[in-house]
Amino acid sequence: MNKIRFGFYMLMVVVVMTSCLPGYNVIRVTKDAKPTKKAGFYYMLPQTYFKITVKVVQKENIKGPYSEYAAKYLGLKNIITENATSYQIADVEIISYSEPDTSQFYFVETNCKKLGVDIDYRGYLKAINPKRIKKIETEQNYYKDNVKDTKDNGDIPELFKNFVELNMYEKVDTMYRDVEGDTGIVRETILKKTIVEKPTEQKAKEMVDFINKLKETRFSYLNGDQDVKDKSTLEFIYNELDKQENDYLKLFSGITVKHTLTYTFYYLPQKDTSAKVTTVNNAPLFKFSASKGVLDLYSKEGDYVNINVSSKGCLYNTNIYNKQKESLNKGKHGFAYRIPEFSEVIISYHNNILKDYKTSISQFGIVVNLPRSTRSIEYDTFSGSVEKLRLH
Repeated sequence: MNKIRFGFYMLMVVVVMTSCLPGYNVIRVTKDAKPTKKAGFYYMLPQTYFKITVKVVQKENIKGPYSEYAAKYLGLKNIITENATSYQIADVEIISYSEPDTSQFYFVETNCKKLGVDIDYRGYLKAINPKRIKKIETEQNYYKDNVKDTKDNGDIPELFKNFVELNMYEKVDTMYRDVEGDTGIVRETILKKTIVEKPTEQKAKEMVDFINKLKETRFSYLNGDQDVKDKSTLEFIYNELDKQENDYLKLFSGITVKHTLTYTFYYLPQKDTSAKVTTVNNAPLFKFSASKGVLDLYSKEGDYVNINVSSKGCLYNTNIYNKQKESLNKGKHGFAYRIPEFSEVIISYHNNILKDYKTSISQFGIVVNLPRSTRSIEYDTFSGSVEKLRLH
């Protein structure tokens, strides 16, 4: 009787344990994978890519229309003598984002009716049987690729407007004509009025006279010669006269206008499967010239701005151990997740580092399968790694 009871008891244990086994299997989808008749669902793991924002300062030196008379009449030195444009890389920003990795596509065959699954719109697995479904923030990868132009100083349409205002003058020529009349020949006077352009040096002299008058007026206010008692009014008049004087001086010294141009590039690092320890990506990002600015990679001018992405090999031993462990496990698999690899991104130009950015890269790491006894999983959808899990 006791033997019968013991056998029945053992049977009950087996039944209970069997009923607790996971009712799913995770299959990596490849061209060689055999389809299954069982129902299920798909999910994908993410990979890391970079959005690289480059800010370039464009500097325009524009000479004044009276630059050749600047030293003669005003004693100005170090002025702009010719028009020139130059470019300089001012800043580089790198931000990590994620996108679906088509090489890490999985099908989960399951007959378990109580398997709770949370997948986002991109196919990323967010959670399996979570105790409570939490809101997982996801990044939005919508960007408008354009070149933004920001003017730092100077208003180009209004540039040297004072030069145009005093550019022309009225010229009167006196002409004589002999006309035959009843009493003989009469000389007739004719006045011919024309609008002509002033000689450049004459305009320069007039401008110098005007600048000197502005200086005299400004100093008269400063010395109290003008009947202005209110301090704020006096300061306002003085500043306006000073600004006007500087505007006219630019006709001799020239003007420098700066623009900030913003360029956006995207780069997806590729894992070197043949590398034993580290993965290195070294490639040109764009071309740059101090006289032309940002150029296409195929341009004959300019030099390369390079991007170097390298892993640190922190998961080398873990990868070896995981491969050996996988060779021992030929059965069904649990859910796959990623362990990202710590990496470094360097943007350089002429061997000078423009940006050094340290981050984790999902595809440089390893893919591991969880035990099939795992009851609850919460994923980090950005990296594909596991945030929380419950085995029993």
